[in-house]
Amino acid sequence: MVINIKEINARLEPVEKYDQVPFSVEIWRKLFHLVSLSIPVIYTFVSRQTAVIVLLIITIIAIIIDILIKKENIVQKIIFKIFGKLFRRFEMQNFVFNGATWMLISATLNVLLFPKLATITSFYVLVISDASAALLGKRFGHTRFLNKSFEGFLAFIFSGCIVVTLVWLGFQLPFAFLVSAIFGVILAGVVESSSAFLHIDDNLGVPLAISIALVIGSQIAASSGSGFINYF
Repeated sequence: MVINIKEINARLEPVEKYDQVPFSVEIWRKLFHLVSLSIPVIYTFVSRQTAVIVLLIITIIAIIIDILIKKENIVQKIIFKIFGKLFRRFEMQNFVFNGATWMLISATLNVLLFPKLATITSFYVLVISDASAALLGKRFGHTRFLNKSFEGFLAFIFSGCIVVTLVWLGFQLPFAFLVSAIFGVILAGVVESSSAFLHIDDNLGVPLAISIALVIGSQIAASSGSGFINYF
């Protein structure tokens, strides 16, 4: 098997090279993105069954709309007139789900697959840290790191560590949670920075990375009586 170095380097080109979204538009995208904070906030107070039902309904609607806007019709005209500037070029031209749809798909899968604490933590990190990485990376990013900038990666890690620390303090969880969550944040930061190379949307990859790290970390900590994953 011959390794094509040029092909690998091409796949590792920063996403920003192909997706020239103005910084002002990126700010609006991330402000809209913050609406997704409602997912972990509401899930904290409702049952898993309720969350699954509501998310499935909303996700199915989002998928149907996403499919409809790929062709010229009244739905496409309405959506693009209201949110057109927030779409990335590839979201408008190719048959791929947009970030909002992936966010809902990711939330549904996480609620179905992982304990409540893992989903809540991972989505707080996703919403806050993804916005931090995108805005600071686009504004100050100069050093390449995988598909993104190293500055954006650091912003993701720093903000993610703050988020999980607040979750740790807020829910008064064992120290093992904080250690596992920080490891999950670092893993998620790598996934987010290499999402284009991995061909996985970061709205899906980031929560999965953190949730898996928390589940494994809790299982390891359980041997010493410090398991935390079943807090709720």
